[in-house]
Amino acid sequence: KDKKKYNYRYYICENCAYKWPIKELHSIVIKELNHFLKQLTTNDSKQQMIQQFIEQHMQFLDHCIEDIEQKLNLLLTKEELAKAHSDQHLLNLIIYKNEELILEREVLNDKQLLLENMQDSLKNGEFLKRFSLVPDEKLHNQELRLIIMYFVEAIIVSSSTSPRITFSLDILRDI
Repeated sequence: KDKKKYNYRYYICENCAYKWPIKELHSIVIKELNHFLKQLTTNDSKQQMIQQFIEQHMQFLDHCIEDIEQKLNLLLTKEELAKAHSDQHLLNLIIYKNEELILEREVLNDKQLLLENMQDSLKNGEFLKRFSLVPDEKLHNQELRLIIMYFVEAIIVSSSTSPRITFSLDILRDI
């Protein structure tokens, strides 16, 4: 009503609705993240773990795509039966489900391509090299949020202790 613009930005806990100012959280996370990323870019075993997570996700996507292919094949059989019995209602349902599965398969194929690109960039060193620049760069909130989404698994806040940040090597856990 006073036509002033207030730019308060917070991270809000889903469980307890605790609000943490975005700048404060970012400053704490970036310090810990710098240390984590330095270890990550110099530690071969951690890089291998990331590679293993990528491979696990790729196997999962392969399984999902195979499952969709089986469902599509089954729908073809059902479609022929619906046509043979002139069941237009069933035929419409089958066509709808078929289109839905095809779209789902396309999304999974896109994710597979993304994983293959990540795997290639991890193998040639480009993937982690991007994150080694983090300490030297002035990052925007969106970039920090993306990095937090990649690497931060949890932040535990307590009134009696300083925040505890848990990092994850499974950068694809939320895909």
